[in-house]
Amino acid sequence: EYLVEHTRYIAAYDEYEAYEHETGEEGYPMVNCGDCPFHHWMRALAGYDRAFFHLNDFPSLVERLLGVITDHFKQALWPHLLDSPARLLMHGHHLSSQMTPPPLFRRYILPYYRQLAPRLRQQGKVLALHADNDTRHILGLIEEAGFGMVECLATAPMVPTTLAQARAAWGDRVIIWGGVPSVILEEPYTEDAFEQYMDEVFRVIAPGKAFLLGIADNAMPGSKIERICRITEMVAQRGIYPVGRGRLRKTGTPG
Repeated sequence: EYLVEHTRYIAAYDEYEAYEHETGEEGYPMVNCGDCPFHHWMRALAGYDRAFFHLNDFPSLVERLLGVITDHFKQALWPHLLDSPARLLMHGHHLSSQMTPPPLFRRYILPYYRQLAPRLRQQGKVLALHADNDTRHILGLIEEAGFGMVECLATAPMVPTTLAQARAAWGDRVIIWGGVPSVILEEPYTEDAFEQYMDEVFRVIAPGKAFLLGIADNAMPGSKIERICRITEMVAQRGIYPVGRGRLRKTGTPG
């Protein structure tokens, strides 16, 4: 509790504004603002392996500490978020169906975001989640929590969650940033399978609202640069809004 209560957060608004100015029209800065209290405790303080034992064996002590973290975030962190010139704030990482399943999400995570998200919206800000995990069982809860963007959305075959499931759950109410799981850029994923996968991506996202195409999580050392270049061709063919549902064709082939 002492460490939590004596943690300070220092605004760096000047640095942000300089970065936004430097970025210009080439992008939209997103600021990493840490995690929610429960998952911060689970991942950074207790560790996943011990967190579940602590929840079972010492629930009152855990909930007391969570209360201390939550109160401190509200007093020391929230004012910086609300006053920040940044408009896209990532405040939540790695929430998953396995480690933060619906019962835990509803009890320990949802109340926190239900208080924060409306305040951010009133200030014209978008709350973003770094979702490089299996989210299939918490898709509805993510929207209910007030997230306006899900960044780095991991999808099958990396995790069981599919892009179609996420799109069906959120429509265009939650912005998705992702759609290209990094494993499809590597062997043993075949060229035909890669083409079919990307064709399905463009079909699912049509007409293209609330979607940013990107690799989730990163292009790895084994990624084929040729496939990344091929995605550039695909975007040129079908990436202009409104995105059509026609099939992709390779450059130079009749279509």
